[in-house]
This record gives sequence, structure tokens and C-alpha cells, in this order.
Amino acid sequence: MRLVNFGEVLEIKNGRNQKRVENPSGRYPIYGSGGIMGYADEYLCDAETIVLGRKGSINNPIFVEQPFWNVDTAFGLCANKDYLYPKYLYYFCQQFDFERLNTTVTIPSLTKTNLLEVKLPLPPLAEQRRIAAILDKVDAIRRKRQLALALTDDFLKSVFLDMFGDPVTNPKGWDTVDLNALGEIITGSTPSRLNSDNYGNDIEWIKSDNINTPYHFLTLAKEGLSETSMESARVAPSGAVLVTCIAGSKDCIGNAAIANRKVSFNQQINAIVPKHTWLTNFLYGQIFAQKKIIQQASTESMKGMVSKGRMEKIKFIQPPKNEIEKFSALCDVVFKNCEKMWLAHSYAENTFKSLQQSFFE
Repeated sequence: MRLVNFGEVLEIKNGRNQKRVENPSGRYPIYGSGGIMGYADEYLCDAETIVLGRKGSINNPIFVEQPFWNVDTAFGLCANKDYLYPKYLYYFCQQFDFERLNTTVTIPSLTKTNLLEVKLPLPPLAEQRRIAAILDKVDAIRRKRQLALALTDDFLKSVFLDMFGDPVTNPKGWDTVDLNALGEIITGSTPSRLNSDNYGNDIEWIKSDNINTPYHFLTLAKEGLSETSMESARVAPSGAVLVTCIAGSKDCIGNAAIANRKVSFNQQINAIVPKHTWLTNFLYGQIFAQKKIIQQASTESMKGMVSKGRMEKIKFIQPPKNEIEKFSALCDVVFKNCEKMWLAHSYAENTFKSLQQSFFE
């Protein structure tokens, strides 16, 4: 297949800053690398142009179907439609690693010079349209499954709030207790890296990334600890709820996941080990429905931290056991359905990426 440089088949348009606040009802959207930032009465790029970040987020192309204005932190990639089908260009950009073009600075950045030299496989226009149509169909399936998962999460939150109300404001007037009355709080630790024998494959070592995911359960840790470190490591049993309590952003405080196996974990995480197995889903659901219940105990620092002592004193609602068990049983059904949906989503995701690779390699 013939390879061409970007510069042969598309125009790269620089963005320009635009006053956004004064004109919220303009006809044309203003795009940055992260999406719509406002609206303008004029446009710089025609419809069916790709927005590509110039600094920072440079691997997140956006296909825009209408005319738009792009700010100075984003390029507009305008295909010459005599040679290049815009949606084909978009799918190529989705899988291309633009960060590899960045060789001189810490923050990823792109220049026109770099972009103009990118090599693009260029089949005939009819073949480009066929490839784009195939990827459109698979992408639509992938997005529908993403939406279904998001709706399932919304459903679980809605059920909790309907049954018990907001746990922070407690509009239903349930009894409340300190969290340590419902479970033991354990703060994680990091065994010394000076002793390489501390690390191995005897037990998973969970970090915040294993919690800050779309899953309700911990993802698989990439690093583990050895039996040597077990005396100093902190371990949570299956059924514990792990919560991010130290993070670079306050918004990440209160992210939670259920441990469905015995794990160790680092000091950014507090584990709640429920006093009864029937409390696991309820404690998780209370945090999942309103993680502000954890965030309100955070320090006032820029990053945010919830210490073990602060967490133990957080007031959690305590409805009757039979109500908690009803919610827990519903959670079990939702979690099983989610597992099937994630498998289907993963299949669609892998199929999409595999097709992209086969079309553009």
C-alpha cells in the first residue's frame, strides 16, 4: 500500500484563542484538546476535521462533524477530500502514537513540522470509505456497551439512594455510627525497596490504580510482595472494601473497590474489613453512591488525605439488617451482570483495536 506524508493529503490549521465567556450562544463550537470549551460566531475549520492537541493531551483526536473554532493548544487536521476520506484519517489518528514524535521536552508536544512528516497508508478512496464503515460499526457496538455499563452504575447508585437516601445528609433519619463500629480500618504500607527480597509473587500488592477503575472489584495488581515482607505488609481479606485515601487530586479521594481475594496494599489506601460478611456490599454501596462521605473527612491540603483516625470517625448510616441484606442481594445480581457486560465490552474493544492495527500497519 502506498505511504504518503500528512503534508501531501491534508492541511494543518493552527488554532487561535477566542473570548468564550462573553459569547456562550455562538453558532460554532470552540474546541481544545479536551473537547468543547465554548462557542463562537466564526469558525476556523470546516466540518469533518480532526482536532488534535498540540501540547499535553496529544493522543486524543476528536472528529468534529460541523465547522468549529480551535484554540491555540489544538491543531485542526483538514483532509484534502480528493485524496483522503476524513473518517479514515480519524481512525488512523486514533491508533497512531503521536507522543513518539516528541523527543525534546518533558511535556508531550507536537509541531507542524513533526505532523507533516507522519506517514499514512493511502488506499483508494473507495477502500478508505469501506475501512471507515467497518470501524464505524465496531466502534458503535463498543460505545453502546460502554453506555450500558455506565447506566448499570447509575442504576446501582439510584437504588441505594432510593432505599437509604443520601448517606451524607441522611434525609431518612437512619441511625448513624462511627465507621469503625461497622468494620476495622487498616492503612496500607510499602515494604522497603532497599531489600529486594520484599517483592515477589506471593501476594498481590494493590495500588490506587487498581481501585480507580470502572470495575466494582479490584483489578489485578502488576506488582506483588514476597513472604519475606509479610510481617511489615498490610493485608486485607476477601470481602474488604479498599478506599483511596491519599491522592494527588481530592476528586480521587473516596474511590473504592471490593477485594474478592486476599491482597496487600500500599499506604495511599485504607481498607475497611467489615465485621459481618453481609455488610460488604452495603459499605461499598454507601461510598459508591456518595464518595463525599469519605472526602468530607479529608485534610484541607491541595492533594487531600484521609487518615485512619479520621476515617474511623466518619458517620455511616445503619439501617436495619434486613434492608441491608436486600441491597446486598441486588448488588450480587448487578455485579454478575456487570462481569458479563465487561467481557462483552472487552471483546468489542479488542476487536476494534485489532481491526485498526490490521488496516493501518
